[in-house]
Amino acid sequence: MNDKPIPAPTSPNSQTLGDLSGANVTTQVVPPEGGVSVTPATPPTVAQDDLITPTSTPASQSPEVQPIAIQNEGVSSTVPPTGQVHGESLYTSPVLPNQEIEAPANNNIQGEQSVSLNTASMSDLGSPQLASAPQPPPTLNQEVIATPQQTLGTEQVLEHEISAPSQPTGVVFTPPGVSPTQVVDETGDDVKKKKSGGLFKVLFFTMAFVILIGGITIVGSKILSSFKPDPPVIDPNGPTEPQNAVELTYWGLWEEAEVMKNAFSEFEKANPGIKVNYLKQSKTEYLSRLKTSISNGDGPDLFRYHASWIPMMSSYLANVPENVMTIDEFKQTFYKVYRDQLIISNKIYGIPLMYDGLALYYNRDYFDMAGVDVPRTWSDVKIAANKLTVPSKKTQRNDRSIERAGIAMGNASNTDHFAEIVSLMIYQNGGDPHDPNSIEAKEALTYYTDFYNEDKVWSSLLPNSTIAFARGEAAMAIFPSWRAQEISKMNPGLRFGFAPIPKIGAEQIAYAAFWVEGVNKAGNNQKEAWKLLQFLSSSDIMKKMYSDQKLSRKYAELPSRIDLKDSIEEDYYSSSFLDDAPNAKSSYINSFTYDDAINDQLVSHYYQAIQMINNNKGVDKAADQLSKDVSKTLRKYSLQ
Repeated sequence: MNDKPIPAPTSPNSQTLGDLSGANVTTQVVPPEGGVSVTPATPPTVAQDDLITPTSTPASQSPEVQPIAIQNEGVSSTVPPTGQVHGESLYTSPVLPNQEIEAPANNNIQGEQSVSLNTASMSDLGSPQLASAPQPPPTLNQEVIATPQQTLGTEQVLEHEISAPSQPTGVVFTPPGVSPTQVVDETGDDVKKKKSGGLFKVLFFTMAFVILIGGITIVGSKILSSFKPDPPVIDPNGPTEPQNAVELTYWGLWEEAEVMKNAFSEFEKANPGIKVNYLKQSKTEYLSRLKTSISNGDGPDLFRYHASWIPMMSSYLANVPENVMTIDEFKQTFYKVYRDQLIISNKIYGIPLMYDGLALYYNRDYFDMAGVDVPRTWSDVKIAANKLTVPSKKTQRNDRSIERAGIAMGNASNTDHFAEIVSLMIYQNGGDPHDPNSIEAKEALTYYTDFYNEDKVWSSLLPNSTIAFARGEAAMAIFPSWRAQEISKMNPGLRFGFAPIPKIGAEQIAYAAFWVEGVNKAGNNQKEAWKLLQFLSSSDIMKKMYSDQKLSRKYAELPSRIDLKDSIEEDYYSSSFLDDAPNAKSSYINSFTYDDAINDQLVSHYYQAIQMINNNKGVDKAADQLSKDVSKTLRKYSLQ
């Protein structure tokens, strides 16, 4: 190939895509204040009718228990003595001589001995045979005569034992100061009635209390609310508090989260309620993992993908809404190569945040020592490569003898990005790499392989071209922009430069291979995802992202916006790539996309064809087989 332009072929065929399209109560009577005299005495003569005794007494009870007589103004009555309750316990009341038993105040206790009567409760001591008529109340000087049963030394014991009554009894005596008509026979039913009545009163007063408190609370709250200050005035143009927070999951691929942090923080500040969760992914099987996660319903809201994946991603990609960006706005904002791949049937399927293409890398030290100018055309490249190869004589060169390559290209086995380089040459020669059996494609294939076969400026025994260039084992190479950072890391002391891609004739045609940002078609946060991409693709933010990247590494991702070409830091690195961007073309033949699909398959087909040519199988035979393989793959993805 020389400087003379190669005749241009007919325009490439147009492609079509598939549609993206309960209790006992014990009553205890306590004598009120008054004089009650209790003196021990022998049992008086009591009328039989007035004597009340228990209904039955066990035969084994000994000594016989005598009743206690109560005299009240000529009325005699008896009270069953305190004793065994329900046949289970026996109570004794020891009385010591001259011992006074504690009594309520103002009670006159007479006699030499005082007796304490420990009586059981009314309900326990009662009997059906007890008189149901109310008893007259005793007088203040009424005497209660108890019969002593035993004397043990100086201690007198009153022992009373009765059998347990089968039914509750009434009140057996009337306390002083109480009218007989006030004494009521408290049977079990009466107790229950009194209990029920008391419970009702408790409930009634409780409810009344609750209602009262509730009313006070309501009235108080209304009074207090009248003293509340007016709510603050909110600026309608300022940020508002989020009602439903949204977290966007963003799958990135090349950039670290630290680099993107400032841009995301600024977005979140301007859009309260939206948070960005950026996750850098591994490149290994990335496309497969992305498609699987989206199919399973747990995919990211937005993600980075290669522009050439649209035929495989059409059912996963949402198209850009017109309120985010119209087609006309898209065309005015980004380079032509983006519209060629991202606009399908008048719909946009992604927003680019970066540009990448091919450029010529050269070793400055070698060029300075050899006095060689930086090549501008492919003919210049051949001349410079021959001068920079060691050994210098072509007759002495072979795979084993080459110590330094003039340029790393001509074969497929150890030339990184060989498929993009060949595709570029086919485009420059007027052909289409998707139709490799054309004259233009065959000429480009021949011109490429001649660097290895005829000029012998590259060796298959040298390391891969990226490593070889970083080591200084190759004077020139053709790489995308992202390789610059990799080479710089490998050899920080290497002095190397960049130049626009060599051309044929006057027309400049370059090659671009780039990644874009897409939105999950099945995602629940599409509106917020597009808002983020609209923000990130704005001129100010994209320029800031470029500057932020330059703070963390020497070579940053190049911006995709046309208006930023002249406003970013101008240097030989950025200009070498962006000068070619307006004329760049792309294809489905791209290395290092790791898709195991259309790109990897087409790259493999080109690899085989170049191997055939370098093994003397002939370009025609290689191109014919290549054409068949390429057509089969394109039909597989509905591109032909």
